[in-house]
Amino acid sequence: MSKSLRAALAELVRYVPQSEPFATVFAHKSKIADRLGVTERTLYRHLAGLKSEGLIEVMPQERKSRNGRYAVARIRLTPKAAALVGLIEAPKDVIHTPPSDNLSVGHSLSEPTIAKNHRPVATIGALPVDLAHLTGQGLSKAGLFKLMGIAKAHGKRLSDIVAAMANRLADFKGGRLYAYLAKLASGPTDFSVAATAAREAAAKAHEAALLHTRVARFKERFRGATLATRSGDRLYRIDRDARYVQVLGMDRSGTAPMNDLLPWIQAVERGDLVLATFDVERRLNCQ
Repeated sequence: MSKSLRAALAELVRYVPQSEPFATVFAHKSKIADRLGVTERTLYRHLAGLKSEGLIEVMPQERKSRNGRYAVARIRLTPKAAALVGLIEAPKDVIHTPPSDNLSVGHSLSEPTIAKNHRPVATIGALPVDLAHLTGQGLSKAGLFKLMGIAKAHGKRLSDIVAAMANRLADFKGGRLYAYLAKLASGPTDFSVAATAAREAAAKAHEAALLHTRVARFKERFRGATLATRSGDRLYRIDRDARYVQVLGMDRSGTAPMNDLLPWIQAVERGDLVLATFDVERRLNCQ
């Protein structure tokens, strides 16, 4: 794999939480291109190269945001890539089954997960995964290891410095980035508390992004559909915008807004709600 593809993969990996190796990457293409120091057209070539290498999956591009920018076509790592960067031990340990359109018991609207007995090794070529993206900003592995040593000598962790100062580091590259990190690593500031806060904020943002994805999937799959309880005693007719649901049952009927879709998503995933069969619809409609 070429150096440019390795840098692109490392940049994508920095958006992937260690606990969710197959989580969808949400980032604007312009931001990733800027961090890599390439044009958006070149970024697309890098993504195409990673896809052809079997390292990423590219899903349909999301609609424009309010500022008019498109997010990168939604991307997630393949088992091959997750193993390559050390997020999982080996592809054979991965459960990576794309969500099925067969809406049976336990149908999942969440992201693929990894086996419980895996042992994450968060490195890319011996670099910690949360530092590997800096190679895309002109730092060599040798330079990063030296910075790690400087930080350690001053009772710090380079990973904490990078996490706490992530926004400011985006403006530096090459020698300037090295000098800035070396100054922070040898200075008096303790970054551990700020790093913890930054990681917690990133985790919350990631959870919100995952929920957004699950809600979008639910709307895409079930708008205009009719669900039924497994016992077949109640129907739920969802409108085409997935904003309202008509309830038909032996005990009650009516219409209600679908303000919070999470309970509906969880009910489908548990298998409590399934697509209504013709017989169930006919029986309840006749009552």
